[in-house]
Order: sequence, then structure tokens, then C-alpha cells
Amino acid sequence: EELAGSYGEAVEGIGSPTWTAGIQLSIPLENRLARSAKRKSDYENAKEVLFLKQLETKISQEVAQGMKTIDLRQKSLVFHKTAQSYQYQKLEKTTEDYRKGRLSADRIVQFEDDYLNAKNGWLQAILDYRNAVLEWKLARRTTQQ
Repeated sequence: EELAGSYGEAVEGIGSPTWTAGIQLSIPLENRLARSAKRKSDYENAKEVLFLKQLETKISQEVAQGMKTIDLRQKSLVFHKTAQSYQYQKLEKTTEDYRKGRLSADRIVQFEDDYLNAKNGWLQAILDYRNAVLEWKLARRTTQQ
């Protein structure tokens, strides 16, 4: 017997079964752009919080320094007032001595200069004290806003 025919004829009569093959892949679709934006936003928020904390610390230090400055200026005010008072008493005593002829006019002029310098120091101390109080109030107002 001879084999005759083609492969197609041979398979025709068998009934060809259908085979299907498939692959199922699971790929997580992450929203990387949104995650990156969130990280950037978190970073910016952290930077702002840090900036505000640093500003708060700076203002607190300014208020504390202002209180120390006020205290020092107040002590300076008392010192200069006392010095001015002593110079005035010294001038008064030397003026009496001058009237009695015990001192020369040059000495009176020297004591007057000493008194005026002490008075100027006291006035400058008042100005410095008031400026310190104003600066402290300004720093406090900054913290209250």
C-alpha cells in the first residue's frame, strides 16, 4: 500500500482540537507621581514647621534678652541718678565754700562740669531704659500676633 495524500487530508478527518494557552501577569500599578508629590509636600511642610520653630525660638530669645536689657538699663538708671545726686550735693557744698572765699572760681566751674556730665549720663540712662522697654514691647507684640 502506498501512502497517498497530504498531511492536510490526513488531519482533516481526525477533528482538530483547539488548544489555548495564556499567561496571567499581576503588575502593581503604583501611582508614583502622586507618591512623589506627597513626599515633596511632606518635605515642604516639615521645612515650614522648622522655619516657624526657629522663628519662635528667635523671638523668645529676643523677649528674654529684652528683659535682661531692661533690668540692666534700670540698674544703670539708678546708678546715674545716684551719681547725679552726689555731684549736685558736691556742687552745693563747693558753692558755699566759694561764697566764703575758700575756693577759686575754677574749682566751681569744674564741679559744675562734673554735675552736668552726671546729669547728662542720667538723662541718657533714661533714654536707654525707655528704648529697651519699647524694644521689649515690640518683641512681645511680635509673639502675640
